[in-house]
Amino acid sequence: MANVREERFTAYICLAGAILGFSSVPLFIKHFAASLDAWTVNAVRYSTASVILAPVALVIYARNRERSRGIWLAALVPAMPNLIGQIGWALTPYYNDASVIAFVIRSSFLFTILFGCAFLPSERALARIPGFWLGAAICCCGIVVMYAASIFGQRGTSAFGIGLIVATAMMWGIYGVSVRIFLRGYPGRLGFGVVAMYTTFGLLIAACVRAVIVSEPSGLATLSTPDWFLLLLSGLIGIAISHVLMYKAIHALGPITASGVQLVSPFLTSMGAALILHEKMGSLQWLGGVLLIAGLLTLVIARSRAVSSEDTCASHQEAVLPVDCD
Repeated sequence: MANVREERFTAYICLAGAILGFSSVPLFIKHFAASLDAWTVNAVRYSTASVILAPVALVIYARNRERSRGIWLAALVPAMPNLIGQIGWALTPYYNDASVIAFVIRSSFLFTILFGCAFLPSERALARIPGFWLGAAICCCGIVVMYAASIFGQRGTSAFGIGLIVATAMMWGIYGVSVRIFLRGYPGRLGFGVVAMYTTFGLLIAACVRAVIVSEPSGLATLSTPDWFLLLLSGLIGIAISHVLMYKAIHALGPITASGVQLVSPFLTSMGAALILHEKMGSLQWLGGVLLIAGLLTLVIARSRAVSSEDTCASHQEAVLPVDCD
């Protein structure tokens, strides 16, 4: 019993660390929007994370060569929506405040559930639970209110900015489901590591193409030492460390608990944005954000009931999770 309690305590610590890490990412990328272009930020952050993730994935591949056969081809499909989503994610701070990004990007959970119901038969039981439709409707209302806030000129966002975040969330919803379909049976750290390598390669190419097209330096040469440190740290925290902590928490607590607790992250980001970036959300933005989180919480509860109705531990551990913002 003591060992179980210690394991759960460690899992909650990991979950708290992951949430703090993910909550900090919008602050990091908003900070760099003033001095670097999105393509450079993308390439450096993902390259930094891959320095850690790639060796781990290669070691796992070498130790489980028979089990890992086919991973390089299978990971290509999830890598494509992840790459597109990452490009959109890096562009969002140029059109939105960090607080707005943190709230609206959480709609990735809604899209993951919707695409899961469409393409995964095991997820369709969720559509028979009334809370699913109620949660989806509340989420959509929250997004509409956030969009209306941008139209009415509330500071910190724009109609294009909200659309960009929603499109990014949609791509991460597709990514989450494609991981379930194409990487089922592969170790999680191996699958994520290979996807990260492909994503890094694509982002480096995009950054090089951008440099050739605009014919101007990226800004890295003039970046201060503290900002260099923050840029590298953001990649380590948001992509490598936070994901490892989250996977450990999910393994011990289950995906439902992890999904529910993650919903506090937009509020933590908003607190950080107010203190560090001096951002302030408008009344309509707060209303939309709270509606969105309320809808997501309703979906988490509905997902929990769907898993309970299946009455199997395996289905609980394989529940579709939202892709964490990195």
